[in-house]
Amino acid sequence: MNRSKVLGYLGLARRANRLIAGSDAALWALSQGKARLVFIASDAARNTVNKFANKCHASNVPMINEYSSEELSKAIGKTLCKVLTVTDRGFSQAILGQLNGGIK
Repeated sequence: MNRSKVLGYLGLARRANRLIAGSDAALWALSQGKARLVFIASDAARNTVNKFANKCHASNVPMINEYSSEELSKAIGKTLCKVLTVTDRGFSQAILGQLNGGIK
């Protein structure tokens, strides 16, 4: 797994307007079927992690919980982001490919 490439893809997705930041927006994206991949900060509250784990499982959307809020925030150029949602299939596949050892 190449952490810097994954974070780089998040930055690209943000600039391409294919990423949603915030828990309320992420819940909306999940309920509307727009979410393709959800990132929850590793330092997010346990309740938040559990809520999104259940929603992602129900929506069949992968959830990543391996990055701190500092890493996620820095990647997209915002402050204190605990929840990010990728809404583009191409970006989500590229990120998942990196998370699976670069295998696409």
